Amino acid sequence: MYTAASGAGGGNHGVAGVQLQEFAYFVVIDLEATCERGRSIYPQEVFELASVIVDGATGEQLAEAFRAYVRPVHHPTLTGYCRELTGIEQADVDAGVLLADAL
Repeated sequence: MYTAASGAGGGNHGVAGVQLQEFAYFVVIDLEATCERGRSIYPQEVFELASVIVDGATGEQLAEAFRAYVRPVHHPTLTGYCRELTGIEQADVDAGVLLADAL
């Protein structure tokens, strides 16, 4: 069982320093949000949601990755910096869905 004592820094490590845990599977989530070089954008909005299921024992990807482009509501036009940073084009988010639908 995973406990605070056996958690991060607790010393309950498996082979080659791999942390033991009780979960069979993980969902790894990646979000991209509106951005601008040198200044904050408020509110930041998710414009890409991606995820993949990973086997906790082997680290193998178990299913095809999920990806949804999301149409930002408050800042619908991606900045040049944001497009360059992520490689995501304006047409991708223009054709996207609302965040609630992507979730």
